[in-house]
Amino acid sequence: MAKTTDRTMRRLGAAMVLSALAGCDDGGGTTPADTSPGGDVAAVGTTQIARPAGISACGSGPSSRSDVTCVETNVSADPVTPNASCDPATIIALEGALTYPWGGAEVGAKSFTCNGCPNGLPELQGEFRAHGFVDDSDEPDYRYPDTKTDYATVLYVEGNTFYTATYDARAQRAGETRGFYFCSMKPENNAKHLYWADLDANGAITNWTRTDVVLTQGVDNLLLKFFNSATDLSDTTGFNYAYCRIGSSRGGQTCNSPFLD
Repeated sequence: MAKTTDRTMRRLGAAMVLSALAGCDDGGGTTPADTSPGGDVAAVGTTQIARPAGISACGSGPSSRSDVTCVETNVSADPVTPNASCDPATIIALEGALTYPWGGAEVGAKSFTCNGCPNGLPELQGEFRAHGFVDDSDEPDYRYPDTKTDYATVLYVEGNTFYTATYDARAQRAGETRGFYFCSMKPENNAKHLYWADLDANGAITNWTRTDVVLTQGVDNLLLKFFNSATDLSDTTGFNYAYCRIGSSRGGQTCNSPFLD
């Protein structure tokens, strides 16, 4: 798995929740004395902390709402006629998945009518946590990033809905977003990208993020490329972000949730 450097992870931090963190007030926290991957960490995984204010637990709800992402899917969507040049044979089906309705999308000046994963992607299903790497290697280090010394990011996906949250220990800030995602298709996009729509409490789209699924290793490790621009399709610059499935193990380390429920 191609690695994401620790410096890059420190600099970029939350990825999909940068907008949420930007709206938080600094908590006046101080930078911990030891910020190395081998600092204040558990032997088998990142240090767990009580769920910070600003990061909510979902809990059970109606069948139309995901208990994983807290996204309500019983909403209306205007019907959309797919571009006739989109190949329906390439659409990925995920039977029985909780599905946020598709009504097309407007991302910047670009309109999308086709969706290559209307029910979500199989490899994204579940609860994941971002992780670091052993110095100068591609070997995952599940002890890092650490909740007490740097930050922690989780990504939960059910069907085509998602929830992501980040806690920044240095600034003692927390942020979360939830919403839905879709897969673009040719000819509306030359490459299949994932577009993640952040939804506010009223169901309005507040932000778009564009990614690629770069690599999956079995069902427990995945690598996403986050593009610097969601709207400029010619901009291919970005960064990779590695995730492990919460509860999985590798090399004697456990990918645990950073937050105690």
